[in-house]
Amino acid sequence: MMGGFSLERYAEDIEAEAKGARQIFESFMQRHNVSRSTNTPESLSFGWLKNAPVSSITRAIEQLTMAASSIAMAVEEQSTTTRDIAGSIQTAAGHTGRASAEILSVEQAASRSVTAFGEIADLTLRVSSRAKDLESSVAAFFNRVRAA
Repeated sequence: MMGGFSLERYAEDIEAEAKGARQIFESFMQRHNVSRSTNTPESLSFGWLKNAPVSSITRAIEQLTMAASSIAMAVEEQSTTTRDIAGSIQTAAGHTGRASAEILSVEQAASRSVTAFGEIADLTLRVSSRAKDLESSVAAFFNRVRAA
């Protein structure tokens, strides 16, 4: 055992992976009617190469090629979709940034309006006060004119 890694466990894992790969391959070949060799192979051939008719091998290769092409097309479609989604996200982020700037602009304008309304209210109070003073002064003037 080396640093928590068991060579025995590693060998078992490799054997299990090889068995799984063999099952997947055999299942594929059977689904596509490729005849199995009756000889026991000495190498990793899954028994399909010896005594298999050329047409079976050709058919299997064609099926594998079509499967690989289908996978490649699916990957390309997924890549295109991913790029489209990324573009949409980028566009949405740009719109969000512009909307945030517009909201800030509206907030600043509203703040300026509140300030202006405050100033107008103050000026209105002063004008009203002056108007009352003027009214009092005019009334006093007329009272003096009448008294004279």
